[in-house]
Amino acid sequence: MTPPLVKALRPAQWVKNLLVFVPLLTAHRLGDGASIAESAVAFVAFCAAASAGYVVNDLVDRENDCAHPRKRHRPFASGELGPGIGYLMIAMLAAAALLLALWLPRPFQMTLSGYVVLTAMYSLRLKRMLLIDVVVLAALYTLRIIAGTTAIDVVLSPWLLAFSMFVFFSLALMKRSSELDALGESAPDVTKGRAYEPADSGALAALGAGSSCVAALVLALYVNTPEVSSLYRQPYFLWGLAPLFLYFLGRLWIVARRGYVEGDPLLYAARDRGSYGVIVGALVLVWLAL
Repeated sequence: MTPPLVKALRPAQWVKNLLVFVPLLTAHRLGDGASIAESAVAFVAFCAAASAGYVVNDLVDRENDCAHPRKRHRPFASGELGPGIGYLMIAMLAAAALLLALWLPRPFQMTLSGYVVLTAMYSLRLKRMLLIDVVVLAALYTLRIIAGTTAIDVVLSPWLLAFSMFVFFSLALMKRSSELDALGESAPDVTKGRAYEPADSGALAALGAGSSCVAALVLALYVNTPEVSSLYRQPYFLWGLAPLFLYFLGRLWIVARRGYVEGDPLLYAARDRGSYGVIVGALVLVWLAL
């Protein structure tokens, strides 16, 4: 059984912080030991900052969480941990994130600070605003990739930025849609403080599917740019990434609508065999293109 202190950190959510390693791949720095070490420090700093944000969120939301069928088991909502412990955890985690950030360039420190501020704003107010909450969630995902570029001092590609924004907007919409579907008719009673109703699920799914298609279009357009031709000897293999990506997000949306995705879609994908197949296929295509 997981101790309450560990549960409050939500270590399963740390898989999302692996996004800081994406710039290592896109900048072809996998063979650079210094860059790998810097990305690793950035990863740990984000884990500490993210856990601090989760504790803030759980403290702010603990009364509403008590009425939620799943969230009522969280340590602060269930009474396993008191607010005093929570405030101490926030201070210690924030200090750890700050100390780790000092080892990295100043732009990373600013990006991490922006992430912390936006997370706090989300917990205190923004998560109660219609669609603003999913835009903010998408931004928090994207900030991890931006932080990865600042940690290893590479230029952020506008193509990567555009692709990330549309992908994560789709995933954030999927999270909200899945939550409403899971709650069903009881949603109005357990979504106090939120801006959604059960009937909104279909509209959120439509927006998410559209965002997925736009992300695939951005990827396809990027493959045809001079930058790709200069980085890859046989770039035409990369055209296979667009349909592969459409399959990935399309399948994820279908299983989400069927009720199989609980919580964060990235966490579901991290343990889904179909997602592993997509990753392997993408790696093969990139290897063929090199």
